Amino acid sequence: MMAFFGVILTVFFSTAGFAATPMEKAIEALTPPPSGGIVTERVSGVDLHFFSEIAEVLQALSRKDPREPAEKTTSLCARDLRLNEDLARACPALAKNIEELRATAESCRDMEDPLRIYTRLPAGEPSAEALAKVEGILETVLVLATKVSWPDALQKRVWEQRLRNLILKIRHHDLNQSLLARSQVLARLQSAVSVCEDQAWAGRVSAAQRDLRALANQWEHFQFLSKRQAQADAEAVHRAGRGREAMPYPMLSDRDREYFSALFGAVLWRFRGGGGYLPDTGPDETRTNERRYYFVLQPMRAFAELNGAKSYGTEISIAMGLGLLKGWGQWHDMGRHPGEDKYSDHRNMVSRGEYQLSYVKRRLTWAGYKTGFLRLAGPQMGHCYFYAWEAMDDDIRIGLELGPPHHQPISGGPTNIGEFCTGAAMTLGLAKTLLQGR
Repeated sequence: MMAFFGVILTVFFSTAGFAATPMEKAIEALTPPPSGGIVTERVSGVDLHFFSEIAEVLQALSRKDPREPAEKTTSLCARDLRLNEDLARACPALAKNIEELRATAESCRDMEDPLRIYTRLPAGEPSAEALAKVEGILETVLVLATKVSWPDALQKRVWEQRLRNLILKIRHHDLNQSLLARSQVLARLQSAVSVCEDQAWAGRVSAAQRDLRALANQWEHFQFLSKRQAQADAEAVHRAGRGREAMPYPMLSDRDREYFSALFGAVLWRFRGGGGYLPDTGPDETRTNERRYYFVLQPMRAFAELNGAKSYGTEISIAMGLGLLKGWGQWHDMGRHPGEDKYSDHRNMVSRGEYQLSYVKRRLTWAGYKTGFLRLAGPQMGHCYFYAWEAMDDDIRIGLELGPPHHQPISGGPTNIGEFCTGAAMTLGLAKTLLQGR
């Protein structure tokens, strides 16, 4: 029934000439993009093969796509927000109710833009325990990412909306509780507002309640459609005669799980290389192994669980750790520094990427998984670095405002873009492999 009302509201706003609400935009973005294949880019005479999801981002950065303007939307929180402070000035007799209003003031806006949740949180030291969990990864990355500037080419509305939808689906329980608490606060206020001299306040509270109910109805519709898609994905695996372990977050579709894995895998692999958190304390006091533990070994447990292989999380983590024991510092520059030329460096990095995933591939093959996506993912390490050095300008700077003692710039050039790309390829390949089931 609630899903039906969500449909009616969507039709009403679109036909009445109003801009869509943020939640309606979230609903529009629920249709999952097809799982991509392989895209070949020819750069400096070399064919580079990428998952299409990664190629799309690299192409946007290479073209230096301009920032897309924000879409106009109709907020359902405007009257709710004005109520908080206006009532405090006009009717101080409602001190307890006003305190409740302020305590739940973010509920509505967090539903419309869940990224706001992370802008309010401080960016301190990361927690290794938290990074073994999906919500810990979300918080660790976003509390830092929301505090720095990103290239215009990455700020595409469709990508940002997918990220917002991920947060809504992962934090749905907390958001439900928050919305319920705000609704109860408004109900208590409606019962008490008669003490105000200006009786128009009852009407203003009623209007805020109507807006909140409309948001709740759209949110219910969002949840219904999300769960339906997730169920359809699970049934498709079952029809193929394969199985997966129980997966957390029942609103996430398979494409959502791939998107989370690629996006956060990219940033975490860059953090492993020295961006963002855990800066070195001196030339002879590196934190390399500490970063590997925090940003590769621990998150691999979360990626395994997210994609239906929780029981293999520890083994996948160890396998990725074994792959890290072999360095690649002599090849990552694509011929820029003394040593081999760029073509030799590229070939060596392709082999290095294959080695990085070799232990994971071997273990999952024994477990009954088809590992073709991992075979495609490994070589992309070499393709990523070659593309970053040969096809992109050395001017992509991210997070330069960050500094010690807890942080450092996130990206400062081609090598760092190669790290982002490599991390995305490896975790996306892992997600695609696990989501097929076994």
